[in-house]
Amino acid sequence: MTAFKNHNWLSASLAAALGSFTAYIDALGGDFHLFVTALLLVFFGAMLGFIQPQKAWRWALIIGGCVYAVFLLRRVFDEVSLNLLKAVPTFVPAFFGVYAGVFLRKVGFKLKTRAST
Repeated sequence: MTAFKNHNWLSASLAAALGSFTAYIDALGGDFHLFVTALLLVFFGAMLGFIQPQKAWRWALIIGGCVYAVFLLRRVFDEVSLNLLKAVPTFVPAFFGVYAGVFLRKVGFKLKTRAST
């Protein structure tokens, strides 16, 4: 049981690190920063959903929450007024990516068991 808890902490730490990296990329700005942020959220979410499919909603909340938390911190400490509703859609690509990763894992295991029989 200890190994299972350690694996959850490792996955949560990885999700927080990937979410923080995505938030950093989003904070840099640029011409395509919204597209790149959404793409990273989908990719990292799919990776975490594939690695750890149990209670996958946690990974989406952690990744999307990191981006949203950095957005709120920027709103408080930057002089630029940022729209609060701009960061809410960060949860959509995160959830999409995580559940796409879970789906790919389930389909992959079904195909693997079918091929081996």
